[in-house]
Amino acid sequence: MFAQYFYADVCVLGAAGVDPLVGVTELDYEAASLHRLMMERSRHVLLLADHSKLGFRAPAVVAPAQMVGTLMTDAVPSESLLAQLRACGMGIKIVGEKVLELEPGMVS
Repeated sequence: MFAQYFYADVCVLGAAGVDPLVGVTELDYEAASLHRLMMERSRHVLLLADHSKLGFRAPAVVAPAQMVGTLMTDAVPSESLLAQLRACGMGIKIVGEKVLELEPGMVS
């Protein structure tokens, strides 16, 4: 696998599921294996997952939740889930949609 020859300061990944007990999960075992290797070969892991992935367990386990440095998602999870994810050591960032008001003439 080519990824074994690289090291990254930051690994940015998506996931099919993020559960505090099971960890980061994927739908495909090959993708899970590659994602795990990428996480292991990085100083910091940034996981991007929308709110529907939080608490969901897909069949292929990538890594324990403790390997995620920062989780970026689009909505605040329940207080219980938020506390469990934070207890795993994750920093959690909520991102939103910024609406850009276009002025006349900006788009042709």
